[in-house]
Amino acid sequence: MLSLSPAMTAGQAGGYFSREDYYLREAELGDNSRWCGEGARELGLEGPVQEEEFRSLCRGEAPGGGRLVGYKQTRDPETGALIETHRAGNDCTFSPPKSVSVAYACGVDAVKEAHDAAVLSVAWHLEEHHTFYRTPEGLKVGKLVAAKFDHATSRNIDPQLHSHFFVLNLVQTPEGEWRANEPRGIYHEVKSLGLLYRLELARELEARGFGIYMVDRSLMTFELKGISLGLIEHFSTRRAEIEAQVGIWQEEGRFAGVPHGRLYEMAALETRDPKHSISREEVARIFERGFEACGTTPLEVKRGLELSLAPSLTLPGSELSAVESVQLASRELTEHEAVFKRERLLDLAARISGPRPGLGELDAAIDRVAPGLVRIGTDMRGREHFTTGAMLELEAGNLERVRELAAIPFQSLALREEVEAFRERLVLEGVRPTAGQWREFLGEVTGGSSFLLTVGDPGTAKTRTLGLIERFSDEVLRPDGRAPCTINLAYTGKAAREMSLATGGPGFTVDSFLNAASKFALQRQNSELPILEVAGERILISREVPTVIRVDEAGFLGARQARELMDVVGELQERGVQVKLHLLGDTKQMQAIAAGDFLSQVQELGIKGELEYAHLNEILRQRDPELKEIARGLNREDHPLAENAREALAALERRHELTEIADEHDLTRGAVEHYLAESR
Repeated sequence: MLSLSPAMTAGQAGGYFSREDYYLREAELGDNSRWCGEGARELGLEGPVQEEEFRSLCRGEAPGGGRLVGYKQTRDPETGALIETHRAGNDCTFSPPKSVSVAYACGVDAVKEAHDAAVLSVAWHLEEHHTFYRTPEGLKVGKLVAAKFDHATSRNIDPQLHSHFFVLNLVQTPEGEWRANEPRGIYHEVKSLGLLYRLELARELEARGFGIYMVDRSLMTFELKGISLGLIEHFSTRRAEIEAQVGIWQEEGRFAGVPHGRLYEMAALETRDPKHSISREEVARIFERGFEACGTTPLEVKRGLELSLAPSLTLPGSELSAVESVQLASRELTEHEAVFKRERLLDLAARISGPRPGLGELDAAIDRVAPGLVRIGTDMRGREHFTTGAMLELEAGNLERVRELAAIPFQSLALREEVEAFRERLVLEGVRPTAGQWREFLGEVTGGSSFLLTVGDPGTAKTRTLGLIERFSDEVLRPDGRAPCTINLAYTGKAAREMSLATGGPGFTVDSFLNAASKFALQRQNSELPILEVAGERILISREVPTVIRVDEAGFLGARQARELMDVVGELQERGVQVKLHLLGDTKQMQAIAAGDFLSQVQELGIKGELEYAHLNEILRQRDPELKEIARGLNREDHPLAENAREALAALERRHELTEIADEHDLTRGAVEHYLAESR
């Protein structure tokens, strides 16, 4: 397990240590503390942590004097006066499974060696990939300064081996300068880093001959063989205290709206006692009584573990190499996203590989760029991004297919004079399509290409234009049998229903259409065209009239879905059907859920004039002038999207129309529930 503390100021850190004497125990520290990181070595800090050196660094000062990192000026919340503060750093706490702590309490020092090795392995990974400092070009990786402090008990005097890995607010740049660190990368990846710690701990235990059994293979949670469940439960009073406090609050009906995770944090604080001032002898006697209550002794448990040691023991996992694990992970990730972060790749590769190979080998396989893996680069937040060669080939193939479709002629059955007469009737009725809407109308009704792209900013009524197209078909083309067969598709069920309302015809999800279209081959009889049945609706496709396949929310389309859609279009064209594929979407609002940002790539072709393209940017949906101005601000292309979003959120907050969900888990759950509700 890995937990991460909030940021501490230098004053908080110093007061916390002196008040509870939690990290620094002077004579007792000995080998239970050490400096870590290349940055610490640059400062001449190696071996056990000395109190004055640690406190100096917490203040942003060098051990020998002089400032390394400047103070930050903030206002006192009570007086409003400017005060100087300095963030000391963040505490990463590494805790092994309870059975490992129990084994260490029995005197099995090898489990402590395994724990130390696992912590240092993750510490190396932290330095290489999460020790950031800010520059005008974005976050960069520097040299880490950290202090590791080891403890063997919980606040309830249960066996609880754990290490506090205190990441100081200091990073050395390649030029030798000192900067404040940026810890958000650690915050974002704390769960993944915890999994990597457990992976390394399991590997280190195996190397020392210990047996383990998996509690949850997907999370790499495990316990040591040879430590009974009774001992684990007996020495887990701290967890029991927290759960009991949560139970009391729930019975009383208190904190009903507090998220589950936050409730447990509150209970931990509520039940927390200061560190007991207690001798080693007293701790040993408390432990012995616990073992006796479980019908054993520390010596018996230690002997049993030592007798069971088997250096060649194979852990439950895979026989895959690090490279093979990275390759499998990259293939799995590109089923859902075209580009993925290093952390996602490493996390999944670790889950696939199990305890062997270890973190170092997996990191090395990624660094060497395993066959099939493609490193794209590093973003402004210091995150490395990857894709696969297969995904790049798929995306390139899709764009070539789009170009081929755009070059295939499409013979419209509508006459120009009919279109102009229809437009005049609309004007007389007070209906005045925007320039973008009319380009969309002409592209579908009279356009001479088999591919049409409509990109509309939020609120520009690109779907409403389809209603005008259907009205034209009903009034002008259908009376003498010239109306095309139109198939309305959208990514979500809600959007499909909106298309149905806008056009007066049925609407289907992309998946339901592709599932039905996959049965084309089964429906062939004497080369006749199939009757397509989608969601209970029968669609007769004919060579006599053109077919238009519209796809709304095309920004959600992934590379693989786009390929399948174009395969369907190609198959129909091979069988003599005139087909136009009309994609509608918004590259700002809708991003691909499946792998590949297909719409943005196709839009680039439209901007270059390689295909028929309509761009709608006049907002029609929003009637409130102030909200319309906010929407225009969001759509600005000459400002960074983040700046547009910040200004829009600030404006909505001034209108008291912003609801903030502080808990990340609640926010994610709410977003998923909203999306599922909208999709029904």
